[in-house]
Amino acid sequence: MPDVGVEPPPAALDTDPALAAAMGQLTSRQRTLLALRHIVGMNGNEIAQVVGSNRAAVYAATKRAERQLRKLLDESAQGDQQ
Repeated sequence: MPDVGVEPPPAALDTDPALAAAMGQLTSRQRTLLALRHIVGMNGNEIAQVVGSNRAAVYAATKRAERQLRKLLDESAQGDQQ
C-alpha cells in the first residue's frame, strides 16, 4: 500500500495529549488509514481507491491500526494510574 501522506490535522490531536502521543507511535501508513476513516470519514472502498489497495486489505490494515492504537492508549492510561 503506497504512502499517500495523509496525516491527522494537528487540531484533531491538540485536545488529547495521550492520543497525540499514541498516534505518534503508529506508522505513517497506520496514521493515514485512521485519519481517512475516522477524521475524513471515508469508507473502505474510498480509502482503497486513495491508497491504491483493495477493500479487504484496507479493512484488515485499519483494524490492526485501531487495535494498536487502543493498546497504546490502554498502556498510557495504566501508566498514568501508577
